[in-house]
Amino acid sequence: MRTRHTSSIAATAIHTKTLFMFLVVAPFFCPGKVDAQRLVRGTVSDASGTPLIGANIVAQRSGKGTATDTNGTYEIEVAPTDSVLTISYTGFLTRHIPIGAQEVINVTMSEELTELDEVQIIGFGTSTRRALTTAVESVDSDVYEGAAKATLLQALQGRVAGAHIIQSTGVTGSAMNI
Repeated sequence: MRTRHTSSIAATAIHTKTLFMFLVVAPFFCPGKVDAQRLVRGTVSDASGTPLIGANIVAQRSGKGTATDTNGTYEIEVAPTDSVLTISYTGFLTRHIPIGAQEVINVTMSEELTELDEVQIIGFGTSTRRALTTAVESVDSDVYEGAAKATLLQALQGRVAGAHIIQSTGVTGSAMNI
């Protein structure tokens, strides 16, 4: 009787070990089923069909991203949890496209029709004229176009109030100091 009880315990232990090994080893034989990445591809163009170079494509949930090439085409691997692609490009409205079961997603972008506010470029960033609390000096581009000067700094010399632009030596082509 003891041998029968001992043999059933041994059989149960063998079955438990077999089940454990199956659960541990099986995912390695089916890697595609555990985390199935899939490839989505397509093109991004404007309303006239011109491909948009460098448009950003991001899978919303995983955060994976890519950019379009010189033909406006892209390829991105998406996870099963990704359900939306976000496509953005400067000067165009951002699009949010559901992925679903699609493998090819071609996107036509619409221009963003907004007026640009006057932007001031300052030494350490950009700002709008309304937000500035310091003095601002504007110089038209015709100052440089009509000047018989070799560099932009030479053309601006003496034309911008408060800016002291000097040439450190009298040698032609030497560095300018502001």
